[in-house]
Amino acid sequence: MGWKTKQARRNRETWEYANSYGGKNLFTLGVILFAISIVLGIVFGAFDIRGLDWIVLLIVVIQIGVLKHTIIKTTLYFHMRQI
Repeated sequence: MGWKTKQARRNRETWEYANSYGGKNLFTLGVILFAISIVLGIVFGAFDIRGLDWIVLLIVVIQIGVLKHTIIKTTLYFHMRQI
């Protein structure tokens, strides 16, 4: 398990950085989005089920955006350090 990109597997330093940064970032995102999902699920589930579809779609888009940001930032780190 871990961050398995070509650049991350180059050496121990890049592996540790990629997994440390990526893991912390994605864990934090997961906790935040889980809490938001629970709250919105209760609110929209109790009042209007039709609106829940858009909220779920928005959460998925946010997850993809943060994942993309994490990958880009990690890749830029490697390029700046010329690793």
